Amino acid sequence: MKKIFAVMFVFIFFAACAAAESNKDVGLIASMINAIKSFIESLTGGNKTVSCDSWEIRDGAGCCPDVNKNGVCDTRETTTTTTTTVKEITTTTTTTTTTTTTTTTTTSTTTTTVAQPPKPTVACQTNKDCGVDREYYKCYEGNVHQITSYWVCTNPGTIASACRLKEAGFFDRQGNPTPYTICGRSEKCVDGQSECVLAS
Repeated sequence: MKKIFAVMFVFIFFAACAAAESNKDVGLIASMINAIKSFIESLTGGNKTVSCDSWEIRDGAGCCPDVNKNGVCDTRETTTTTTTTVKEITTTTTTTTTTTTTTTTTTSTTTTTVAQPPKPTVACQTNKDCGVDREYYKCYEGNVHQITSYWVCTNPGTIASACRLKEAGFFDRQGNPTPYTICGRSEKCVDGQSECVLAS
């Protein structure tokens, strides 16, 4: 007889555990298990030692479920349901469009250029307008002569003005040759040099 009760107890205990693990009403199953345990203990003479499972707490002579671990039997807890109402607010946006018309007036200005006859060209006003005077050496009749080239502005400041290049140094005012260096018999003159060089 005791064996039958023991087998029944084990069977009911495992069935209750399986139901609890499948997230069914833990409080109801726990109460059933406690009632069965008390019934079996009364038939078998009882066991004074009460042992609660990890998801239970002591409740008097037995155990009660405390799944959320808050120290209160789940069968004595009250569940409060709070309902929150959210009101939907509709907003209407009005857009105003402003159209601006711009009128642009364009004024055209025409410039007429009348061709003027070219101004007469004046070649020079003074001798300096023609160029820079310079000196160089040149051979004449076997001797070295210093030649000065200079510019002369003829008819300055008029349309008929012109630049003329003149040279001086070959002859003096009387028409006589005026050598810069006289070369000897064993020397010769070379254009561009101020001194005579030995003849080869």
